[in-house]
Amino acid sequence: MRRRMVKCYLLLYWIKRSLPLVWIVLALSGCTTLSVPDMLPEVPKETLVSTREALRIDQVSGDEVKTSVMSRSVAPSGTITPEVFADTLYQTLERSGIFARIVKSGAADLSLNAHLVSQEISVGYPMTSTLFVRYRLTDEHSGKTKWEKSIISIGKSPASEGFRDRQKLANERAVQENLRQLLIELSSVMAATKE
Repeated sequence: MRRRMVKCYLLLYWIKRSLPLVWIVLALSGCTTLSVPDMLPEVPKETLVSTREALRIDQVSGDEVKTSVMSRSVAPSGTITPEVFADTLYQTLERSGIFARIVKSGAADLSLNAHLVSQEISVGYPMTSTLFVRYRLTDEHSGKTKWEKSIISIGKSPASEGFRDRQKLANERAVQENLRQLLIELSSVMAATKE
């Protein structure tokens, strides 16, 4: 009995001494927040068709989206939240020049809804983030859906990025790619409207 108690005491002592190391490992492996500027896609304005219409970003939602890591559902700070995605979406559309004006509330010609359906992290070499977002563009004058599409994008962080926050990088790249595809789609819709 005494030997067992000594073993338990040693185990607890080792755990207590190892906690600082655990925090360092967590800090290096995916517990940092996503950066909006790092998620903005690079799409040359001259390749996009613009319109004189104003766009309101109506709603960005998500069903308690979690990041799936090794078959367990966890929600680290690197998870793409609807709030962070909404900020990134707003800045992306504002920078694109597709619409005459982007608003978060008030009157507009068109409204855009985005729903984060799912996101998943695949741990490996490279680490992969898959993001699935459903978008809907509505004509505010008629109330009809003008365009609707689900966009799935993948972001990768290779092993060569080593001790950097690979989950964060993969998530940021998945958002970048998703929004890049969105800009191309919206530009096509605006081009078709002009014809």
